[in-house]
Amino acid sequence: MKKLLGIGLIIIVIIAIAWFSNQSSKVNAPISTGQNLNESQDSILWTDWEWQNTALANGTKIEAPGNDKFKINLGEDNTFTGTADCNTIQGGYALSGGTINIDSIATTKMACATGSLEAEFSQGLSQADSFEIVDDELRITLADNSGIMVFARKYRPLQPAPNDPNTVKLDDSTFRLTSFNDVKLPASQSYSLTFKDGEITTRFCNAVSGPYTIKSDVMQAELISTDMACSEPANIMEIEYAFGSILQNGAKFSLNGSTLTLIGNDNQELVFIVVTQ
Repeated sequence: MKKLLGIGLIIIVIIAIAWFSNQSSKVNAPISTGQNLNESQDSILWTDWEWQNTALANGTKIEAPGNDKFKINLGEDNTFTGTADCNTIQGGYALSGGTINIDSIATTKMACATGSLEAEFSQGLSQADSFEIVDDELRITLADNSGIMVFARKYRPLQPAPNDPNTVKLDDSTFRLTSFNDVKLPASQSYSLTFKDGEITTRFCNAVSGPYTIKSDVMQAELISTDMACSEPANIMEIEYAFGSILQNGAKFSLNGSTLTLIGNDNQELVFIVVTQ
């Protein structure tokens, strides 16, 4: 009898240990956030992120001017481009998990207006340590938890149906230049072209904008631009001049699914693909 009681006691102890072990594994199991890491990394690419503010750990909050002059765009080749007030900015970056490192930052050397936040913007980028994306907001935590830079997404990359001519409508659409005279551009050369309220806006070396009209298959624009000279990339001024020239004189225009093609009278060709609408 005592032997049976002993065996029964051992069985009860084993069952109890197994139950507590199971509960412990449930408590300590990682909680899923529902955000795939690769999706998070992909979603940071191929869009302009406009700086909103930087909240420093000491309580200071630096508010961006909200004039579309402070933004970055991360390409697939671990380089980024952007604007820092009156200057253009570029550099390298690396993502690993939820961390981000931004380095090799270089800017043009124009003198911006008094009170410019160019230095604060560039310094913040150089201190980037980790990031998270919440809806259309990018939050970059600075090194040593010294602050958080907040950016707003300007547009989302889209993948329209490739053969549907009604997929893309020019107004409120943004395109990315993919090739110039049949030469595919590298990811580091990220030039966007936006159509909104009858106006074109883009930036190569210079910011370019102006009203456009379409008659039959010809697009024409009256463009104005800033007056900078850039040496890098080597073909940037050639692309910019070709773009301005063919639109000033009237470009043959075609929209095939998600692809926008502009051809000048001298047969220079720029091909764009839609990134948002």
